[in-house]
Amino acid sequence: MENVGPIIENVATYLECLPLEAASATWSAVIPLCEAFFRRVTPLLQSPEDGIDGIMRTMACLLRLPGISSFKVTLKHQNILV
Repeated sequence: MENVGPIIENVATYLECLPLEAASATWSAVIPLCEAFFRRVTPLLQSPEDGIDGIMRTMACLLRLPGISSFKVTLKHQNILV
């Protein structure tokens, strides 16, 4: 489980480099997957500094997506993590 932190950081860096406005139909399929990822990765974090920066950066990218407001469950789960 010591690899979780770097993996989260890599996902965050990847999402920061993607054009979030492009292919909005594709994002509607990715958002539920990100929600499932957040639900499963949270218990794996062994310490608060393990990957919280990467999780926050990933959440920030997701919140900038067009149409994110239609995914209330994702927003609720992000609120719980914060």
